[in-house]
Amino acid sequence: MSHQSFQVVAMPFIITAECVGCGACQVTCPVDAIVEQGERFAITDECIECGACLGVCAVGAIEEQEEKSRDASSL
Repeated sequence: MSHQSFQVVAMPFIITAECVGCGACQVTCPVDAIVEQGERFAITDECIECGACLGVCAVGAIEEQEEKSRDASSL
């Protein structure tokens, strides 16, 4: 019996509740991976991990997450 193994990896960046909805990150994203979600913004899986959004957020609402991965065979 063969076991397939794959990794689940979290998004590298998140936009936190501190987001004030100014849109600076959205216009900076080169691949349009930041979308409006109500009064705030969110990063989609289209993100290419370039980090352009990190430097433009005036309130520091974009954070880099530690890469979390795990071997699915251990589930």
